[in-house]
Amino acid sequence: MLCLSDASVRELTKIGLEKDKLGRFQYWIQFHRFPLIEKQEAKKVKGGEGKFVVLFVGRMLKKKGIKLLHEVARECVSDPLMEFWFVGVGPDEDCIKRFSLPNVKFWGKVDNKELYWFYAAADVFCIPSLYEEGFGRVILEALACETLVIGSNRGGIPEVLIKLEGEIQ
Repeated sequence: MLCLSDASVRELTKIGLEKDKLGRFQYWIQFHRFPLIEKQEAKKVKGGEGKFVVLFVGRMLKKKGIKLLHEVARECVSDPLMEFWFVGVGPDEDCIKRFSLPNVKFWGKVDNKELYWFYAAADVFCIPSLYEEGFGRVILEALACETLVIGSNRGGIPEVLIKLEGEIQ
């Protein structure tokens, strides 16, 4: 069985799979789908001019930390320069849509071919997962667009960030 991260290997061995039966493979993205766009141009296209944009892209699930990030947005509501953008759909999207805040934009489903505009416009990408995430492809996508990433210390997230940091230096 192939896994995306050492964290996934650890999880599978906890449930009884033999470690020597588990392999790893390197995940990749197609860089041509994430062209470098000047941040201010992307903000102009997406409507984030003059704002500090915090971006979440992913399935709208509470375990992905969307409710936590929405609570952070609530704490920052008095700062007119901060915006929190949520891109994606899922069974828990109502916890974002139902409690709308002036500094939150819910974009819903966005075609994968258009995601780079969001990553490019964001000042920081946040992956606030509350569970042992196996791997976060969205981390690679954000970094491909030269967007800073803040991630939970859960599952494969820190592993991806640490390995990428080592490769970049």
